[in-house]
Amino acid sequence: MTLCAPVVIKQESPDKKFKTLIENSGDSILIHDMNGKVLEANHVACETFGYTRSKMIGKHIKDLRTSIHLIEFGQQIEKLKQTGYFTFEMDSLRRDGTVIPQEVNNRLIEYDGETAVLSIGRDISKRRQTEKALRDSERKYRMLFEEFPGGIAQFDKYGTIIVCNENFVNFTGSGENEKLIFNLLNPPEEKKQEEKGFTCIPEVPIHCDIKYISSLEDEIIPGEITYKPLISENSRFNGGIILVEDLTEVKRLEAVRLQQTETLRKLVGSIPVPAFCKDRNGVYIACNKGFENLLRVQKQDIIGKHIYDFIPHKIAENYHAMDIGLVKHKRNHVYETSLKFPDGSVHQVMLNKFIFSGVTEEDSVLLGIMIDITERKQAEERMLQAKMVAEAANRAKTTFIVNMSHELRTPLNAVIGFSDLLLSETVGPLNEKQKRYTENISKSGNHLLDVINDVLDISKLELGNIELYYETVDVAGIIEEVQRVLSPLSADKNIIIESYIEQDLKTVIADRVKLKQILYNILNNAIKFSSENGKVNIYAEPREDMIEISVEDEGIGIQESDYEKVFQPFVQIDESISRKHGGVGLGLALVKRFVELHGGKVWVKASPGGGSIFTFRIPKNPQNKIREYMSPVQIPYNLEIEREKEKIKEEAN
Repeated sequence: MTLCAPVVIKQESPDKKFKTLIENSGDSILIHDMNGKVLEANHVACETFGYTRSKMIGKHIKDLRTSIHLIEFGQQIEKLKQTGYFTFEMDSLRRDGTVIPQEVNNRLIEYDGETAVLSIGRDISKRRQTEKALRDSERKYRMLFEEFPGGIAQFDKYGTIIVCNENFVNFTGSGENEKLIFNLLNPPEEKKQEEKGFTCIPEVPIHCDIKYISSLEDEIIPGEITYKPLISENSRFNGGIILVEDLTEVKRLEAVRLQQTETLRKLVGSIPVPAFCKDRNGVYIACNKGFENLLRVQKQDIIGKHIYDFIPHKIAENYHAMDIGLVKHKRNHVYETSLKFPDGSVHQVMLNKFIFSGVTEEDSVLLGIMIDITERKQAEERMLQAKMVAEAANRAKTTFIVNMSHELRTPLNAVIGFSDLLLSETVGPLNEKQKRYTENISKSGNHLLDVINDVLDISKLELGNIELYYETVDVAGIIEEVQRVLSPLSADKNIIIESYIEQDLKTVIADRVKLKQILYNILNNAIKFSSENGKVNIYAEPREDMIEISVEDEGIGIQESDYEKVFQPFVQIDESISRKHGGVGLGLALVKRFVELHGGKVWVKASPGGGSIFTFRIPKNPQNKIREYMSPVQIPYNLEIEREKEKIKEEAN
């Protein structure tokens, strides 16, 4: 028989057991001496603070805390000596600079024969977060509770108010620790309002809304109570929450709303033409007798209905969408449409739709007024037909004048030609009397030819046959040319003509012939209506992208009321002037037309007996101008097209 050797069980020493317990702990454990020097640290402490064990040993405890000084450390040691333990919360400082909140439990122990401190730290980060969330939740709850627009209170099962907000106190006169909840839920009769008695809450509490009158400081306040019981898990009544809403403003708005509705109905009823009123959903809320007659439906059968109930669905859909949009965006709308009346006749109707803003956005309504414009439309159609006939007649007249002008110029040129031939004495000498008669024939013929040419130009303008030929024109040159042509007329009256041209103004892109005629007609008028030994000044200067030319005379002047008349064809301001100076009143009319053809304008400033200043402006470089190195191009002008463009602009504005 073989004897086994005895099993020797090695018993661990107390120190080793202690260290084993420290290492297996889930908390951070430090041992430091009474001066704060770290003597031992477990792996949790090393991981927590971010140091190796060798780095931890020998550190001072204050280096591992965020806000502790030697004085405070000394106070903690003294407290430990007195009590033997000390628990507190602190922020531990990691090696990387981050902070970990800990709950620290310090105890005095004996370590290696010396008194030391066992410091056990537990990470309370999650607890801090939970506590913060609870505080935030409590703060939000309290803020909502206090800021609740009405009164709010919580009471226990005995009816005692546990908590309430300021609005509840102001409205009901009830505060905490007062048993007035039952009185609010079961208000006594008016003559018993001052009594403090109360009735019980129903055995089976339910949610209820109760209208009541609260008397505070002799003031009657309408209000609404909402009561919500709190029931425990075992179905026991634990009190409840009560909401009190002040209905003063609601009642006031209701009164205003009723008054506005009544006023609107009276307004609709007083309108002499068909009128109706719709709410924001397109429902008829009012109409007058005219609208009833139009639909041939009684008012009680219209109110509360939609337009779909009276006209075909496809047509109603468009009108309904329009009315909803008008109310939503608060826009007024005026338009014309055709409606088939109950007798089968079709009428032209103008609809005026207006939006009336109510007490709130929901109370905005649409008021519609229908005006029968059938007769007006028929009259407009007749006027349009008459206008077309008149324009056709006027065009025929103008065409006739153009044709006649051509026919008149042919024999007139012969008269002028032969009279000039006689004056040249090529076919034989003339005596003084014959020469004087022949000169009269030539002058009269030339004057008549000028008149015919002016009439022809006006007629061409009316027919839209005038054409512009743009080219680069020397401003000083054309002014000098016109002066030279009119020099005999100015010399006969001993009138001095002087021109003042800005140095920066050299050329303009325009129709040379038309520009020359504009200057000729204005200067000719200035000379014609000036007294002998007078003076006429011509000014030319640039005005941004325009050129401005003015002709100033010292003549008879014009009344301000006649400024517009002088530019009308066949108009003379004074018949006596017409007889004295001649002319048929076409010169300035042509000036106005030619200036407007160039995209410019002309005007006059004058005073009776104080002379006149005729001024016109034209673009320096019109949009449809040609390049200077190209040959002039023909630009037609259609008067009817321009008139239609002006109409479109006016309608757009």
